[in-house]
Amino acid sequence: MVVGVADVDGAVGADDGAALADGLGRIACPALVVRGGESDVFHEEDGIRLAQRLPDGKFVTVPRAGHTVQGDNPKDLVAELRRFLAGDN
Repeated sequence: MVVGVADVDGAVGADDGAALADGLGRIACPALVVRGGESDVFHEEDGIRLAQRLPDGKFVTVPRAGHTVQGDNPKDLVAELRRFLAGDN
């Protein structure tokens, strides 16, 4: 299941939102939060907040991409993924 920070902060039921928020702190692996720079669905401040809640989270914005980053700008998405996977954070 994929959820946004808004879901975690209360758009879902209070019990579910609290459980999701608590769960973010238990993610043990590095996590990359990706946002398309032109997305009108996933707002920058939500992405930053989500990455901050992850123990080893990183937030990146892919330019010239909307909500479907992989289709809008695959070249820059792949570049960000390679940087992340190489540990160039």
